[in-house]
Amino acid sequence: MHAFVNLSFILPGGLQLPVYVYALKAKQLQGQESASDDRHKQECELQAAHEILPLIKRQLPRLPITLLTDSLYANEPLLNLCRKLDWGFLIVRQVGSLKKIAEQCDRLEKTDIYKESRAKKVIKLEGGGRIEQTIKWFNKVAVGDEFVNVIRFEEIEYDSEGNIAKNSKGKEKRFKTEWLSSVRVCKENCFKLARCERSRANHEDLHNSLKNRGFAARHDYAGANPNACLIWKLVMFVAFWIFELFSCTKLAQESKGPGSWMALAEELLSDLQKVPWSVLSLSPSLQKENTQFRFNFP
Repeated sequence: MHAFVNLSFILPGGLQLPVYVYALKAKQLQGQESASDDRHKQECELQAAHEILPLIKRQLPRLPITLLTDSLYANEPLLNLCRKLDWGFLIVRQVGSLKKIAEQCDRLEKTDIYKESRAKKVIKLEGGGRIEQTIKWFNKVAVGDEFVNVIRFEEIEYDSEGNIAKNSKGKEKRFKTEWLSSVRVCKENCFKLARCERSRANHEDLHNSLKNRGFAARHDYAGANPNACLIWKLVMFVAFWIFELFSCTKLAQESKGPGSWMALAEELLSDLQKVPWSVLSLSPSLQKENTQFRFNFP
């Protein structure tokens, strides 16, 4: 059973800051005890959004937020909630969700005006090959009593011989998706919106870091006790937040040099474990009454 919903701020430049952990509660869904674990998990996550997002709005009322989500949240209640909170959104729409949107866009895509003025392509040369990105957009598409803007995005990577490149598993390097946008789309902003939505992958990368890059998200004892699991996750989030901000300081960037952040973290941990506190406390930075960090944000 998926135990938690995790929210993170993904800032321009790639800075990732986890901000909230919400423990899913089985009793939220009365009368669905017989549902499959996967279905139960999804329903819990959907309901959790309507509790978490207003809470964040109350805590940070002036912060401009664009909500980036997967296709689970492509539904009218979530769109209405974003409108109520005055938040922007970029939400993945997959086949099967909001089918009327797909039908409207399919009809419009065949018209001459959309073929001529509602599409844009860019070609990037890379490694002897090229990457072609195509965007088609449809503004003010009806969803119940609301309207959304739709972005259809496709990316194909070609090798130096002009063939579609393949990954290590033999699959073609082709990416195709569709997003629901709160912002009206045009030629000037379509690729900017696409970059913004694709930055959601940084959220997945954050959890990959927690699992596989030294934060021990799969700690054995945490899985045996829900309270211990929640506390462990909160500790990880605090640790990740601190190290993410630390990585933006000039001191950290100079210390890292050409190596990886993982190598620097292991070196710092080794110092903390092996060097006595009596020695660490004598470092010049800790001798100062006030320590100032200079940040270099991406």
